[in-house]
Amino acid sequence: MKLVCTLVVWLHIRAGMSRSVANTTLKALQLIIATTLYLIEVALCSSGITIKLSGVKLPHDIHTAYRLNFREPEIIQTACCPSCFTLYSHPISWKCTWKASPRSKVCNTLLWKKKNILKGPKWVPQCLYTTQSFDSWL
Repeated sequence: MKLVCTLVVWLHIRAGMSRSVANTTLKALQLIIATTLYLIEVALCSSGITIKLSGVKLPHDIHTAYRLNFREPEIIQTACCPSCFTLYSHPISWKCTWKASPRSKVCNTLLWKKKNILKGPKWVPQCLYTTQSFDSWL
């Protein structure tokens, strides 16, 4: 099952197969595998060996196939200044404190912005630098 899902996920992500075609491919491969197992049972039965082979159940949706067989990557978001791109870990100050040299002016760009959500306004970092965890990528 995992190899079939890996093939169809690869075709969808890397080869550009559409979602509907990937879903149809999963259903077609399910039918092919079920038919093959049935024919093997019939051939064995004609030889005097009665055996019931367990069926293989493939997902019918490409997103389900991906979710069942692959881990989502770990995404790391770090606040950064929208002007000079200095990275800030927690706690994040209200304004950027970066200086090009000890005698130069402070960047002083606002690092926070107000975002309206269902529960009311919320302060969020103005700019995020997004990376993928190297360990989860491996």
